[in-house]
Amino acid sequence: PQLAGLGHATLVDASSMEQSELASAVNERGAHVLIDCNGQTGRESLPAYSMRPAAIQVHYLGFPSTIGATYVDYIIGDSAVSPPELQSFYAEKLLLLPSTFQVT
Repeated sequence: PQLAGLGHATLVDASSMEQSELASAVNERGAHVLIDCNGQTGRESLPAYSMRPAAIQVHYLGFPSTIGATYVDYIIGDSAVSPPELQSFYAEKLLLLPSTFQVT
């Protein structure tokens, strides 16, 4: 599907995939950016992320703090949940939204 003029997006039901299968599926599709929305919530795909299936890997929403892993490049937040002055405590680079990280 076409999403917000950003090009084509592919959604994959990974609920029954092994982490290595998920990483391979992402890599085979040639994903440039991979966005994790679960974090460390029990249904995460972080083991697949550790295999670096995409060039840029981002964390957003599900766990509003650092993942603490060098294989996640960016975290999307705001100045309340990801204060810029605490950047040194994040493994990821901060991408801060102007008002709130929780889009509603």
